[in-house]
Amino acid sequence: MEEAVEETTQESRNEYARNLVWTTFYFDEKTVNTCDVLLTRQFLVDRKLLKKSLATEPVGQDLETVRAKEELEQEMGKTEKTDSDEKLPTSFGSKKTTRPLPRSWLGWIEKMDSKAYWESINEYLIYKEMDEQGQEELLHKAVKSKPAMILPCHEKLKNYADDFVEIGAKYEDPGKRMEALAKFLERRCHQDFLALWASARTTRCRKYLAKMERLGIATGLNKKKFTVPDDTVTPLIDSDDSDDDGEEAAVEPQASSSVETQPIYDVLYEVYEEGAHLEMKLGAKSERPQAQAQPSVEEAATPVYDMANFSFAYDPEKDAQLLASNAYELFHMDKEIRKYWFQRYRLFSRLDQGVLMDREGWFSVTPERIASHIAQRMVTRPGMVIIDGFAGVGGNSIQFALHGAYVIAVDLDPIRLKCAKRNAEVYGVAEHIEFICGDFFHVLSQQRFQSGQSIIDAVFLSPPWGGPSYIFEKEFDIGTGCTPNGFDIFEAARRLTPNIAYFLPRNTKQNQIVHLAGPGGKVEVEQSCLNKKIKTITAYFGNLCQGAAK
Repeated sequence: MEEAVEETTQESRNEYARNLVWTTFYFDEKTVNTCDVLLTRQFLVDRKLLKKSLATEPVGQDLETVRAKEELEQEMGKTEKTDSDEKLPTSFGSKKTTRPLPRSWLGWIEKMDSKAYWESINEYLIYKEMDEQGQEELLHKAVKSKPAMILPCHEKLKNYADDFVEIGAKYEDPGKRMEALAKFLERRCHQDFLALWASARTTRCRKYLAKMERLGIATGLNKKKFTVPDDTVTPLIDSDDSDDDGEEAAVEPQASSSVETQPIYDVLYEVYEEGAHLEMKLGAKSERPQAQAQPSVEEAATPVYDMANFSFAYDPEKDAQLLASNAYELFHMDKEIRKYWFQRYRLFSRLDQGVLMDREGWFSVTPERIASHIAQRMVTRPGMVIIDGFAGVGGNSIQFALHGAYVIAVDLDPIRLKCAKRNAEVYGVAEHIEFICGDFFHVLSQQRFQSGQSIIDAVFLSPPWGGPSYIFEKEFDIGTGCTPNGFDIFEAARRLTPNIAYFLPRNTKQNQIVHLAGPGGKVEVEQSCLNKKIKTITAYFGNLCQGAAK
């Protein structure tokens, strides 16, 4: 067991983690219900496994095969950099220390409410307007009481001139006139402050979305419109300290049809690192692979079993079509699987020792180095119990067991679970894994998993993403992209434990992850960067979430 762990961590000296952005999302205009999100990036290395995968030269390479190899060789750093590579990394969140703040900067209003603002300026404004006859004493008091922070529109009050004349004409008594004037000023100052506060918030959200886009994060937020809480308040300014290319921001998520989500009204964020950008390259929709292109290949490569007498025990003759080491003969005409063949040892370093995989297992299994890192994060003590809700061919379950956990591996497909059991035997951890063939929701509804019946320390979720075509979408929807519905999966797991790790595509909508955490919650969204290329994200909830705002 220790030997297998060492194989997957032999390049760990060059691996490190980086905090990118801490964001607080506000679910209401009163800034009461919030959710904290920490975006991190884990840099992992598996070049030795890639080198081992590329060592074998299959016969009869075509253009697609050559392209697949060239892509992996470039990832290993063997080929020259392309024009796009020269642009990386680009500056992200750089601090403009050489540029002084403009005089119109109003960032201080974010730390003050309208009531506190009025208390700080009321004496100045009232004394200033009482100086109708040039009384030296009142003028002196006005100058002395001038606050350090005041909105530009309250410096000269030119916009109120007509109102002052109208109020003065109504009252002959100076005392009543000044009382009415004070009430008028208080009301207008309150409105002006709220308008500027809303404008500053809109600008901040717009900048946030622009920076997340540069970072390659699919936020899921609509950029065309931003609605302030009070429709009667019209923003009076638009900050000139803007770097968002004029894009309008919105904080209303595109909710999945299967779940009700609250709108996000505001964000506060802090950028931790500079130059932390890595490009997330997505293909065009026209390049999306067609699932129906080669149905005969998939059918021919899928072994036929007598399900009435199905056995989970390994049979060298019956299971020959599942042997991963023989996959090139079965899938060499399958363009989708051929890509994964050239990185086969990245998936399982012991692939030649009897590892089994069906066709879906090739593109759904977590790369071993990423699975090992997730196991390091989740297994905090020996003997803890982890449910792998969608075990597939066992990549994650094996790593959990290698790091000292007892694993309950659940999968609906008996052939895939058969592969997982055999692969656990290859890695020598089968006795630490309980394999359950069944529907995830049905399994969790069993009495043994109900409250008080069984102690589950954490749940790992990696539901099917709908095949390799997910990466060609601009944004991945948890509700419609996962099978079954990703929101229902999460809610079922949360009934067992708040400690959940959700393994998702790198282009998953961030606002949906925020709503999974919910008001008062927190989540860490970790990008897995393998050989300087972003592969996936893992959202950690509950005690699995690390880090805190600075």
